[in-house]
Amino acid sequence: LSEVDLKTFTVSRVLAGERFARGLAFDATRNALYEITYFSGKVRAFDLASGEVRWELSAGGRPDSVTLAADTLWINSMAGVLSVDLAQVWGQTEMP
Repeated sequence: LSEVDLKTFTVSRVLAGERFARGLAFDATRNALYEITYFSGKVRAFDLASGEVRWELSAGGRPDSVTLAADTLWINSMAGVLSVDLAQVWGQTEMP
């Protein structure tokens, strides 16, 4: 995953994402980027401040798409539609 400087159109940072990622969702509340990984069947959360993976969960067989709605991450995979309660996963009781 490459972060591009929009003024110079150069790569300013590279995040260690999976080669065959199928979808991304940006979480402005947590300054995080969620990536679904097709072949490994996972969802990962990148902390955009540090660039590090904060957590990783199984997302069923071959997740295909991801959508962020309120405090829930919705993932479509071969296992069906899965929901991830982000407040619980991040260890929070309420949104900041």
